[in-house]
Amino acid sequence: MVLLLIRLILVLLFQRITVVEGCVRTIPPEEYYPSSTLPMETDLCKTCKIDEIEPENMPTGTVFESTPITGDCITTTAKCSRTDGKVCTSVTISSVTSTGSTVLGTTPNGNGVSVRLDCEDDGLFSSGATTRIIQLACEFTGCELPCTTCDIAPMAPTGLPAGESFEYSQTLGPDGCVTAPVSCKRTDGLICQKISLLGPGGVEITSGTGTTAAGTTLTCQGDGKFAAGGVTGINQLSCVFTDCSACTTCDISTIAPPTPAPTGTMFESEELAAPGACKSTKVTCSRTDGQICVGVAVQQATIPSGTTAVITSANSGTASGTLTCGPDGFYLANGQQISQLSCVYTDCKAACESCNAATLTPPALPTGTSFTYTDMAIPGCKSTEVTCKKDDMKLCDQISISVTNPSGSTQLSNVAMVNKLSVFLTCGNDGLYAFDATESISALSCNFVGCPSCETCSIMAIAPLDLPPELDFDVEYVCPSVQVSHYLFFQRTRGSGSLQVDQSDL
Repeated sequence: MVLLLIRLILVLLFQRITVVEGCVRTIPPEEYYPSSTLPMETDLCKTCKIDEIEPENMPTGTVFESTPITGDCITTTAKCSRTDGKVCTSVTISSVTSTGSTVLGTTPNGNGVSVRLDCEDDGLFSSGATTRIIQLACEFTGCELPCTTCDIAPMAPTGLPAGESFEYSQTLGPDGCVTAPVSCKRTDGLICQKISLLGPGGVEITSGTGTTAAGTTLTCQGDGKFAAGGVTGINQLSCVFTDCSACTTCDISTIAPPTPAPTGTMFESEELAAPGACKSTKVTCSRTDGQICVGVAVQQATIPSGTTAVITSANSGTASGTLTCGPDGFYLANGQQISQLSCVYTDCKAACESCNAATLTPPALPTGTSFTYTDMAIPGCKSTEVTCKKDDMKLCDQISISVTNPSGSTQLSNVAMVNKLSVFLTCGNDGLYAFDATESISALSCNFVGCPSCETCSIMAIAPLDLPPELDFDVEYVCPSVQVSHYLFFQRTRGSGSLQVDQSDL
């Protein structure tokens, strides 16, 4: 009885399940709407529409494109790409399905990616193993303009010897592209005959001669590589230093005269600016007390020659000149290293005692004339008599003395009917002679005008001939005036007595 009851329950239960399943199978899908005019599409692989799944909200500067591929079923190429020229570290196209998101394709370091989509029998696109795609998405990661991607650091020279360096910096130019000022440089002050910046394959990008550095500015291009100096595709850099000298490293303080300087004297030095050249230094030994010296010298002690004068001046209180640093880093004189400098002052006097009339000697005097001077033995500032004269006794219509000073040429004095002219000059506080208000005399001239020719008469041309043995003929010259007179003497050479004949008309 119990077994029969169980069997009945099972039969009834089985029948109910069959009825429910049959009811479910008779319910049409929601998408199905019977039509009495259009036949139902049975080939669903021709019904996919790409615009229904294309990405939404594309970023600025990007685009989604599709290109149909001819075939029985709908097939298309879907592409995500940039239109602004930027390059991305990654461009990805993904699908959205009922089970989640799947990457269909990706491109590293590019500006676009594309995949193939095939319409399936269910009326939905697929790509590879990914089916039932209901939405596409484009993703752009790390996108920049190519000219902003250059990096100088990986190509910078490394392991340079001591004293050599490669310096650089990076910045964005007005156009948004990377620019990189670069230079090959000496850090030890050496000057090189040539410094070169080289690119790939040793091609020269830029160079400098007689310098401590050479550089240029690299500009990042659209291919993501630097360019400069007509060289493109720069991905490697190197520095070459040729024939470098230490001629900028000299230190004048190491050879300057000992301090303090003697009273009334001073040593000075001045670095002369000359970018890219060996160091030059102006050195000066000078009197600070106004004294004038017969000689001032900057002396040098050289190795191994000893002490010699490298700079001298005469009748001055100062000696000045320029020293040049040598390639070994020491100042040189005549190719030899200077180990010490000294100032030497010879025969120095107060300025107004130091004038030297010899410096005023006219350079070209007329024949038969001379210039003489005599220093007066009086205390205080020097006084000197200077004389312009005729040595052949000619009397001149005029003799004058003119001098030159900063104001020009000035006549000091003139006289007529004489054969010489003298003036007294006084030494001034500037070490130059003065005459009354005419100061700082630097040159002097003697001027002779109208010296008569009557003095050229020769009495001997008319001397008597064949005198008796007891007579002698002699001449005495006198100059009472411009005209020369001759007194003739006839003198007995035997016995006594003489005869004088006045020939004033000769």
